This record gives sequence, C-alpha cells and structure tokens, in this order.
Amino acid sequence: MKNKNRDNYPYVKFFNRFLFVVMKKGGRRPYYRDAEFLKKIGENVRAFRLKKGMSQTELAFECKEVDYSQIARMERGEVNFTVSYLSLIAKVLEIAPQDLLDFK
Repeated sequence: MKNKNRDNYPYVKFFNRFLFVVMKKGGRRPYYRDAEFLKKIGENVRAFRLKKGMSQTELAFECKEVDYSQIARMERGEVNFTVSYLSLIAKVLEIAPQDLLDFK
C-alpha cells in the first residue's frame, strides 16, 4: 500500500557547505544552515562556559529553558538555534552576545 503523505516528505541536498531540506510542492520553504558558522559559535560557547567553570548541565540549568543535550548539540554545531537562545546563553555567561560571534 502506498503512503498518501509520502510526497510531502523532505529530502536533503548539499550545496557547498550549506544544507538544504527541501519539501515537495505544497511543503515548507528550503531550510538554510551554515555548519561552519554554527560550529564556530559552538566553540565560543564552550570556551566561555569553561572559562566560567560551568558544566553543560549547569549552563542548561541556569538557562532554565534549555536541556543540557541541547547545549551539547549547540557546542558541536549540530543545531541551528535562534538568536533568542544566543542572547540567553550570553546573559547566563555574563558576556555580550557579540562575543559569541567573534571568531578571531
């Protein structure tokens, strides 16, 4: 038996370092994700967290809305998180959000 909803399942395409998840007609718009950029932000989150002497669990607890596994995925650059999460993490780490975006 053929699945009637199968035409709406997404498929993944890679173009250079960008990942696009494309839905067939009637679906959502393509999804943009810059893996290198997210990994650099994650490295900065990890560096500032360690500098403050916090574990991933402690950071997640202080953020109140974030699970520790989400922090781990952010640090590895595996998740495309929102600017609101970036701001929340910066506030907990007592740094400016732009510090997390500084890739020297």
